[in-house]
Amino acid sequence: MIQEIAREERNSLRNEKKRPWSIKTRRPFRGIIDRVEITFRESIELAEKVAKEFGSPFELSNRGRPQEYDPIKLAAAILVKGMRSFVDLSTDLKNIEYDMTIKGSGKYPCPSELHTVFQKIPKEWLEMALQRLDELSVKEFFKFGEKYPILFPSYPRVRQLQRMPN
Repeated sequence: MIQEIAREERNSLRNEKKRPWSIKTRRPFRGIIDRVEITFRESIELAEKVAKEFGSPFELSNRGRPQEYDPIKLAAAILVKGMRSFVDLSTDLKNIEYDMTIKGSGKYPCPSELHTVFQKIPKEWLEMALQRLDELSVKEFFKFGEKYPILFPSYPRVRQLQRMPN
């Protein structure tokens, strides 16, 4: 405990930019959302609500092969991708048996299909949907009886998207 107090005092004397990442970023939310464990299924269901709210991010074409996967569910999968690779995302979708097909055949998109969908989604749609997903997840998984914090546009996920190439 003495070491922790000494470390906090030492870090408080540092310039804010040179402080350890976890202390600077998590301090306002410490003890509030740190201990919440969200399963992949819960996050994909919440992302599906957001995707339904904003509608399909791209138009389906009547040309070529018939569309096999639901664009809303594909967009929801992209919203929960986070720092996962497309291979891990595809594997996670198979593990929870999340049916993404229009006809209910139980097939899952391959990593290259998910990457193609990711490239089709407009950046503006993705930014708005991610911000809405963050707002809903705070409301959904926040401890009851406490005032929840308001997330700002400088939230790390939004800043990460702004740095991504189109």
